[in-house]
Amino acid sequence: MSLVKTLTICICSLFLFACGNPPKKIIVSRASVPSSFNSLTIEGRVLAIENGKDGYIATIRTFDDIEYRALVSIVNLGSPSNFERFNVGDKVTLKEIPSELDGTKQFKVEEIIEQQPTVKEYCWIVNKDITLYTQPTTQSKPQGKHFQGEVLQVLDSRIIDDLLWVNVEFKLSVKTGYEHQFADGQVLSAGIPTGWIGGITVPVINCK
Repeated sequence: MSLVKTLTICICSLFLFACGNPPKKIIVSRASVPSSFNSLTIEGRVLAIENGKDGYIATIRTFDDIEYRALVSIVNLGSPSNFERFNVGDKVTLKEIPSELDGTKQFKVEEIIEQQPTVKEYCWIVNKDITLYTQPTTQSKPQGKHFQGEVLQVLDSRIIDDLLWVNVEFKLSVKTGYEHQFADGQVLSAGIPTGWIGGITVPVINCK
């Protein structure tokens, strides 16, 4: 039996259908320090990690495109049993105490409500060609075209104005069997490899 599973991302009645099992959610909420009156809850995806002496700072982009720097430390979480290590790409839900430094939105994480790790699969684009944009709209800056057989990682997806947009990172490599479509069998770097594909052109992605 082939171990390859096909993940076809498409629009159908405004819902996103995909083959395969969804990523397993890890619920890590535990007893922590008492919630502050000015705390709030945010949900987003981890973009970067900066390690520090007593923990780390996670840059998180919410699903309404706001970026925060969240301080995750044992002191703020109340005990070592409440502390978790995030990875880039994880989807997280956090209860935090807001602050601001030099115009940057800062947070001290007081509770990790949920952490959903990114499922890393070997995926490639099936469309003959597709344009990568900086934001999920054709009005944003194009990052260049990508072509059938290019390897990528799916980071996120959204339905905007009845159109599917998928947040991806192209790995600048080619799946075996598609090398003949590229000069010397290699992908030439063109622009930033991370962005959004979709809109009028429905992205078709296979994974194994």
